[in-house]
Amino acid sequence: MMLLNKKEASNLKKNKLVSSVVIVILVFALFLFASFVLWYTTRSKAFDQISENSLSKAEYYANEIEIRSNRLEFGIEQLATSYDLELDNADPKIKEDIEFYIQNYDGLDEIIITDNDFIIKSVISNESGNKYINKSIKDIDTYSENDYVFAPFYIDNELNGFVFGRINIIKMIQSISREEQLNYEIIIVNDNNTIYMSDNWEMLKDNFTQSISINLKDSSMYELSIKPTIEFVDMNTRHISLILIFGSLFSLIIAIVMWISIRLKFKSSLLVKAQKELLSKKNELETKNKVLQKQIRNQQKLESIGTLASGVAHEINNPINGVMNYSQLIMDASEADSENILYSKEIISETKRISDLVSNILQFSRQGKENFSNARIEDIIGRSVSLVRTILKKDQIELQSKVDDNLPDIKCRSQEIQQVLMNLLINARDSLNDKYVEYNEDKVIIISAKKSNSNNKEWLQIIVEDHGKGIPMSIQSKIFKQFFTTKDIGKGTGLGLAISYDIIKEHNGEIRIESEEGLFARFIVSLPCDI
Repeated sequence: MMLLNKKEASNLKKNKLVSSVVIVILVFALFLFASFVLWYTTRSKAFDQISENSLSKAEYYANEIEIRSNRLEFGIEQLATSYDLELDNADPKIKEDIEFYIQNYDGLDEIIITDNDFIIKSVISNESGNKYINKSIKDIDTYSENDYVFAPFYIDNELNGFVFGRINIIKMIQSISREEQLNYEIIIVNDNNTIYMSDNWEMLKDNFTQSISINLKDSSMYELSIKPTIEFVDMNTRHISLILIFGSLFSLIIAIVMWISIRLKFKSSLLVKAQKELLSKKNELETKNKVLQKQIRNQQKLESIGTLASGVAHEINNPINGVMNYSQLIMDASEADSENILYSKEIISETKRISDLVSNILQFSRQGKENFSNARIEDIIGRSVSLVRTILKKDQIELQSKVDDNLPDIKCRSQEIQQVLMNLLINARDSLNDKYVEYNEDKVIIISAKKSNSNNKEWLQIIVEDHGKGIPMSIQSKIFKQFFTTKDIGKGTGLGLAISYDIIKEHNGEIRIESEEGLFARFIVSLPCDI
């Protein structure tokens, strides 16, 4: 698992931040909307309840007026049948009893006694006095049949006149609404004329006004309208506004808590992810460390083998020199046309080849880093080719060397450059063997060297080319990384090209690849001529 770089971490953080903001806004909007719906629903229910209460109150007024009106009518009938109302001979106590009726019956304004012809004989009232005496009741300016209740009275079973009681609906309403008037506004209309309006009535339209007709004596003459006061509505709906206020605060608190929770969870997830990535990286490094330790052990074995090979090479040199010397003595002691001279020359040639091979092995197995020194690239290539030629010949691979003449010397560590060339030659050999199991005319490795100019600078180019499997474009950028290999487990370590890359970089040069999958691979090593 790869660790996140700064850009990836920044993009991840930005995307998470945007997602968190969107989630928090949606949750806030959802809770705010729910608060609004609850507020609106509760408010509507409260308003409906207030309207219902207003209607109930109006019905209560109408019912009370009807009850009191009936009670007045009953009282007038009782008065007509209980007293001798012949006023000329009436007992003074009768007038006191009638005044008691006026004072104790709500809405009874005055009592008028007439004869059979409706001529007023007596008016008992604190306001009207006796100004209507000897006039017909119908001549009263304010007379309306619907405003009066009346009953006949008899003397000796003969009709002697009528008792009229005038209903004052305003007083009746006032007596009913002494307590209710604080919370409700009342208006009474008769034939489109306002006959009563409570002091707190406001001419404002609202949805709470309820109207009802008041039936007096089976005649609908009055219309009562009632509505709650603004203060009463506010008092009963004030708590509803708190739903919206507290709902908004609750939504905000939920959003803040969610934001903090998401941020903490995000940071926690980043920490967990980082821990997992670090653990994965640690495991990867431990795996690489094990491989390196194995490589070190192999390197130590190789160094031991190199030391052994160096000692063996030194021991071989002594008998080889002896063989060469004895061959020379035989050649010197033989006659000019003797076959011994021919055999001696062959012996000297072969022993010299063995001596050169041993010398190359000693050069390649030398331990420690050598200093930069002038070297001929032809010699380095020659030693490298000498070491791998036998192996290539066994694999039926043709090795072609194309080195230009008069190439300039370069300052380098020749042993390290030879190591790079050996790695490239061995890789080319493996690629050809994978592609061609048997001999093929295209089973060829070409190593060449030439001088080139680039960026106003002279370079020495060494090219190792094969017509093997090639390297896919998808992995060309990875082949110089440590432990990257396309070979089977046990056949490659992924270190050869990485080491070669580092060696060339230390020589201020560069190594690059040109390849086409299935056709060829070409490694180009460029070394400066003026190190």
